[in-house]
This record gives sequence, C-alpha cells and structure tokens, in this order.
Amino acid sequence: MKRHIRHIALAALALGSTLHAQTIYDGFATGTAAGQYPPGDNASVAVGSGTGWSQASWVDSAPRKFLAVADGLTYSDGTNELATTNGAVHSPNAEGNAELERDFQTFGAGNEVWFSVLMHRKPAAHGFEDRFAFQLRSQTGGLKYSIRALDGSKEWHASYVPQGSNNEVTAALPGAAYDEPVFIVGRISTIGSPSASFSVWVNPGNLKELGEPAWTSPGFHAQGIGRVSLVTDGTREGLFDEIRIGTTQEDVVPLKGGAQ
Repeated sequence: MKRHIRHIALAALALGSTLHAQTIYDGFATGTAAGQYPPGDNASVAVGSGTGWSQASWVDSAPRKFLAVADGLTYSDGTNELATTNGAVHSPNAEGNAELERDFQTFGAGNEVWFSVLMHRKPAAHGFEDRFAFQLRSQTGGLKYSIRALDGSKEWHASYVPQGSNNEVTAALPGAAYDEPVFIVGRISTIGSPSASFSVWVNPGNLKELGEPAWTSPGFHAQGIGRVSLVTDGTREGLFDEIRIGTTQEDVVPLKGGAQ
C-alpha cells in the first residue's frame, strides 16, 4: 500500500498537477453582457465565459464553424432537472473538419475525474465513419478520452488511450439513441493508477442517484487531462452544451433549483 501511494505521489509531481477544487464549466449562455455568447457569432469571441478555465476563450480551428445559438439543450429524469443556462454551441453543416478547444488546469495523478456534457448530433444522409465528438485531451493535444457518434455503425462510442499506448480503445454505449440528444456523465477513477476504470452513464434515469453505468472499461493506466476539444469531421451538424468537469458527481450533475 505504501509503495502504491508513493508511486501516485511521484506521478503527480512529474505531471506538475494538484488535486482540483474548482469545477470547470461552460453552459454557453447567450447575450450581450461580458462573458456571454452573442447569438449567431463565432463561439470563440466570448471572452471570460464559463468558470475554471485557464484560457479566456475557446479557440476555433476554422472561423465561424462553431456558432453560439440561443436555444440550448436540457435534461430531466422526469422528476429532477439538470441545472442549465440558455444557449449552446452549434457546429453548422459545412464541409471540412473543425475543432473548438479550451484548456484548464491539468487533472493529474491522484484525481478522480467526473465530467458531463449534453450533445445532439443531427441526422446525416451518408454512412461514412465521420465523428461528432466530445474529447478530453492533454494540453499538448494528445487524445485521452472521448464520447462520439459514428455514422457507419450508427452508435455512440466511448474511448480511452492507456498510459504508454498509442492505441485508442473504443466501446459502443448502450442506451444512447442515435440522432437524439444525449446527456453523458463520465467518471475516470483514478488518474495515475495502473488499474483505473472509465465509466459512462447515458441519459441516467435518476439524477440524484445515477445507479449502474451503461458501460465500464476494464482496468487500464489512466492519463491526466487539461483540454476539452469539440470535434466535427465532414458535414457534421449538431449541438454541444453544459460542459462540466470536476472531482465528484455533485460537481457535474447539479440540479435545477439547487435540489439535493
């Protein structure tokens, strides 16, 4: 046990990380005030939006590929409703690949990471394996974890890249209706552990008590994260909304009205 704790501590020093206390959040609230997104404008223009980020705004790889829209996504389990703001970020149906990225302080060794996101991938006519994806990366750009829709299989998938590997491990997510809005909750426990797990809940039926996840990975060596990437390949059109990253379920599944 002492040996394992020392291993995690040394890994944390190597990554230059600390245990997180602040939740990373952006609900893409639209409006004209500081920190809000002007509807119809490029999502990267909203300086100071959200909370907990180390970058003042999102970085758009292709100007006007990601636009702010006033109608955001919501989610309810029938009794409790997820806390949300108005607005979302929209990837128009336009040729070419696009990425919207933003950095935050690295979640390194010793952190249990929770995240959540609302996504709605709009219908597409062709059957190529193009992606519509929410990705968690390192600040140097390496892919670590993702939630994505693949046209060819018409399924939502989760993926992760173990420490020391260049191979992305993917798995289909049961219970995720293709071309319908999904609310995703993920947990990575624990960064730096050689026997970590990645669990994903899809449209949980109880927001207070999530119950069993839709999918859990086998054990793997979990890597740290410091960047969110929203990715569309080809003519992917859809919405991303209510992005949260924290260290507990409560951080990423807050209920409307402060219900507990």
